[in-house]
Amino acid sequence: MKKRRFFALLLALMMALSLTACGDEPLDAPDGAADGSWAVYWYLCGSDLESEGGFATGDLSELLEVELPENVTVVIQTGGAAQWQNDVVEADKLQRFVYNSEGLQLVDEQPSASMGDSETLADFLLFAKENYPADKTAVIFWNHGGGSVSGASFDELYGLDSLTLSEMYSAFVQVWELSNEPGQQPLELVGFDTCLMATVDTAYTFCDLAKYLVASEETEPANGWYYSQWVGTLAKQPAMDGAALGRVICDAYYEGCQEAGTSDDATLSLTDLSRLESLMNAYERFGAEALAAAASRVLKKYKGAYCVESFDPRCLMWLWQNEPDILRGQLSEDFSAHGDAQHLPGGIRWILANLLLNVRTRPDFIAYRFEDRGNLSLRLCRSFYKVQEASWTVRDRETMEKAEAAGNLVIFEHFDPRG
Repeated sequence: MKKRRFFALLLALMMALSLTACGDEPLDAPDGAADGSWAVYWYLCGSDLESEGGFATGDLSELLEVELPENVTVVIQTGGAAQWQNDVVEADKLQRFVYNSEGLQLVDEQPSASMGDSETLADFLLFAKENYPADKTAVIFWNHGGGSVSGASFDELYGLDSLTLSEMYSAFVQVWELSNEPGQQPLELVGFDTCLMATVDTAYTFCDLAKYLVASEETEPANGWYYSQWVGTLAKQPAMDGAALGRVICDAYYEGCQEAGTSDDATLSLTDLSRLESLMNAYERFGAEALAAAASRVLKKYKGAYCVESFDPRCLMWLWQNEPDILRGQLSEDFSAHGDAQHLPGGIRWILANLLLNVRTRPDFIAYRFEDRGNLSLRLCRSFYKVQEASWTVRDRETMEKAEAAGNLVIFEHFDPRG
């Protein structure tokens, strides 16, 4: 849980002195981002951390201790808490504030909506990008974190609805163009002032959107990020890049942990997302081999007849090399025709659909989607290599009879082929 001492009266006073109420007139976006400019888009979902402890108010107070130059802007969206421990932020609506060289300004309000909804995030990011662009951009999430499983930004007004990684990705791709070219990602940094978000899955989610990731692999101790320190350093050195800012965030965080006596429990990491590809290749290869090995151990205890099928050729390769007596089947289909496996690059989907790795995996049979049985590579495997074909997934007797007439085995469901 993230905790921070807070100064609600100080925040209210500072906000009151600098606050400009928003009106109905549209915002005038800057003509262009100033050279060397930074924008930090802060998605501040208060939840019970704010309503019961006032910790979001505390971090806002820390931010307001920093005097920003003209080329550094912080755009904030507040929401997700039943009550805010200050007299400025209102709980019954989404509010957008800008903190820059002119102070804190309320610039927009929206009807209440779940901060754990992808469209709420996308709307904020689009608003911030269109109205407050910069040469370098960071997006910061503040709230609870649930790791790869449940993501972050748990909104207590909407049943603790949270943003999963896929929902975050969906929001970001509505606003920015993806890039796999090193150094060409649209964002300098994505950060999580939450627990448990430094995972391989989080890094993979943002690797074509951001250059760097800052997150904690464990729960964050009581003090959380040290906003006056890291934003203050950015204000003094706005020429820094995402790598430098990430190091500043981590160092400031640890400094705050030392001051609070929680440094023994502190974890926060800076990840260079450009180096993720080689890690993911090794990670996925290890996962495939571990899965095949685990299945093999379980099946050795089984006394009946069995075979193993997989869409992943690496699983079959491991079985061929380590358990050659197990009957192995390569599952496949025309992925482009059905929109499956969209997380894989198009070239990989084409290779898998055309069975081009079979020369290395040596399957005993090929289990191919029945609707795609006209695939040329599949026909060549049948004709020249005499590989047994199995058809999946057969759901009625008429389709079963067609498959069997072609000499195929049948993988069926939802009906009894015997009667």
